[in-house]
Amino acid sequence: MTLNGQGLLLGAACLAALVAPFAWREGPFGAQGPLSAGTLSAADAREVLRARLADVYGAFGQTEEFAIYDGIARAVTPSLTTDLYLQRREAQLVEETWGAPTEILAFDLTTASMVGQDAAGIHMAAEWLVIGQVGHGDHTHERTNAYAARVTLARAAGEWRLSAFDLDRVELEEIVEDPLFFGGFE
Repeated sequence: MTLNGQGLLLGAACLAALVAPFAWREGPFGAQGPLSAGTLSAADAREVLRARLADVYGAFGQTEEFAIYDGIARAVTPSLTTDLYLQRREAQLVEETWGAPTEILAFDLTTASMVGQDAAGIHMAAEWLVIGQVGHGDHTHERTNAYAARVTLARAAGEWRLSAFDLDRVELEEIVEDPLFFGGFE
């Protein structure tokens, strides 16, 4: 499925299970680092992608509407911001309705390579893992989501940001052998 300026950045249906409170902040580079919109080496492009995905997950972990929107706006081009924000808000409503708290435990960009560059930006193939704790009424358990996607980094507001996303694969692995119960048995 191809996601661009009209689409969903991270397949919110897959992410909704792993996007409750966590505290990722802006990526590892300041305004003068690789996030600024200059020429990028392959290694710098990988680090920018890591930082931007971390920004998106960080924004999804916020609870205040302005913090969610502003965090998303820092990570993606303007054409993606509103759609991604609205999908995150929808996921929050589902979490509130079902009482299913989630928490991101770890995010790891496992592979990322440049596959091309043109006027639209830098095109990359990437894979990453998200490990989270998912709540279901009376218990929580760990879940690992593995993603593979083709992404584009484009210049916006003087920085490199995510501008397109083509999700190739999502693998969800529930780890339920040892659930953590919220309360005792009576």
